[in-house]
Amino acid sequence: MKRSANKYVALEQYDENEIEEINAMRAREIVDGFISLKRLPTEEEKNKWTYDMSTYFKQRWNQLVEKGKNKDPNGMQQNDIEVNVYEEKVV
Repeated sequence: MKRSANKYVALEQYDENEIEEINAMRAREIVDGFISLKRLPTEEEKNKWTYDMSTYFKQRWNQLVEKGKNKDPNGMQQNDIEVNVYEEKVV
């Protein structure tokens, strides 16, 4: 790319609403990365987040916690349709 070329010319094809939507999607991807790793962000990381990112993180983290509460010690979720069936062996 030439030094005199406008690096941001590609962004001109998007309107403001589309840019906001793209930024929101990127923000959710960042938060979803923390959720998938089950990792809390550091204070430094949180300071870089927008209000929406923090709110989305809290919502997703609470869902993760609630999901964990619904598991029994055998690893089955209480909401699962599966039922443990034990076969009796006749000796």
